[in-house]
Amino acid sequence: MSTVTERYPNLSVGIATVVSKFNRDNVYELLDFVYDNMQFTDYGALFVRGQPRDPHARDVEAAHYKKFMKACMQRARERDRRKNLTSRVFTAINHTGIQLIMTTLIEDRFIMPCKAGRRMVVMDDEGNIAPCEILQDYVKLGKIDLETARLGNIREFDYDIRKLLATDHARKVVRAIVDQKCYCSFECAWAVNILYSPAAWPQVARNYLRLGK
Repeated sequence: MSTVTERYPNLSVGIATVVSKFNRDNVYELLDFVYDNMQFTDYGALFVRGQPRDPHARDVEAAHYKKFMKACMQRARERDRRKNLTSRVFTAINHTGIQLIMTTLIEDRFIMPCKAGRRMVVMDDEGNIAPCEILQDYVKLGKIDLETARLGNIREFDYDIRKLLATDHARKVVRAIVDQKCYCSFECAWAVNILYSPAAWPQVARNYLRLGK
């Protein structure tokens, strides 16, 4: 029986594991299971963030995440040597994002300006637009000086995202992200940051070349 991705070549399947206190001792076993038993395009691990239902989920050291991510990247390199050019480029971008996220978490510091709100937005099931999925948590935790991360509702702007982003309120939120040097471990935002930050491209190129070794 063919897989979904074999029937639909333009469809990709990603698998992600959130590394937390509750699975930190068996993530390597999970990594082996995924590679040995599942069909997927990309596999990644996410460092627990935001406000989980059980706050103890965050009781996992960034160094533990770093060690596990190195294992994930090694498995990906072994697998991705057989991928086509485009797939390997995306993998190289992902690996660059992982490396920068690890630095951010270990050193707890700002690395590059975030493009959230300018090059990417997120939308919930009611049409509310925000720069990213974690900013509202940062507002609640006082990590960024804003009243809200919400930029507006797409329905109120005739479903035109450009009109919404052109409002004074939206521009104020986006400006705060840059001026206050907001940073986090949100993988999607990091991928966008890398794509639109030429300073990161040499690192992407190095990761791409490693995939062929």
